[in-house]
Amino acid sequence: MQSMLKKLSLILALLISGSVLLESKAQIQVIDSLENLLRQHTKKDTIRINLLNETAYKLYSINTDKTLKYAEEAGELADKLNFAKGKAKSLKLIGIYYYIKSDYPKALEYYQKSLKIYEGLGNINGISSCFNNIGVIYKYQGDYPKALEYYHKSLKIYEELGDKSGISKCFNNIGVIYKYQGDYP
Repeated sequence: MQSMLKKLSLILALLISGSVLLESKAQIQVIDSLENLLRQHTKKDTIRINLLNETAYKLYSINTDKTLKYAEEAGELADKLNFAKGKAKSLKLIGIYYYIKSDYPKALEYYQKSLKIYEGLGNINGISSCFNNIGVIYKYQGDYPKALEYYHKSLKIYEELGDKSGISKCFNNIGVIYKYQGDYP
């Protein structure tokens, strides 16, 4: 019986490893495709800004330096073209870069700049996402009341939108704060 459990455990481990490798390979292929599109689309327009931001987003867990490079280029071009939505997204991506680098004050600064633009645009998805990201920064800074405040703001918007994924993310983040505070119920 124990030998069969070991075999099943090994098979399960191999299946999980294989799926992780396939997912990783697929993500690399997506990034390669986006970078090829960027090389081909050199026109300084909103399409390029969106490509830069999407590429930066896909790279943030793989190559943070490229994330910053692409997000900064997107932000500069968005400024020239007065493309506020592209600028807001680039600022948020730069915030992600600083979050990954554990420079929380800098990350917070960029998330707040992004939030301000999204609020000006009335982009509620962008606003909710920024609220959540700001909550994450406050969590890592140990300011749990502020983290909860921003998670609840984000949650309210996601509930209004009926965004189950966003709602789930907020509930998880709120639960983590309560856990950190020892408020298990």
